[in-house]
Amino acid sequence: MKKEKNSCRSKKWLHYNDFINNPNCTQFLVKLFQNYGIGYQFKNNCVIVRYNDEKYRIVIDAENIMVKLINKRTGTVKTYWKDNPFQEVCADITACI
Repeated sequence: MKKEKNSCRSKKWLHYNDFINNPNCTQFLVKLFQNYGIGYQFKNNCVIVRYNDEKYRIVIDAENIMVKLINKRTGTVKTYWKDNPFQEVCADITACI
């Protein structure tokens, strides 16, 4: 089911999980990546992460209100829409999805 992007809940979700414009989210991600031992680099609209010779790209899909994890080698895309998606993202990266 597609979320309504103009709803109050969706706007709050986007603000809370926006690592581009929300410094609290960026700080949370840095701590999370360090705890999981994941290499990272923040770009303009994404985060490039490296783990065990695999590269991933994390992007916010504001149209569909979700976070996407894209494996740069295989092109596999996994989507996360729950309230705190980044812990699941890190768990999947370390599990080498």
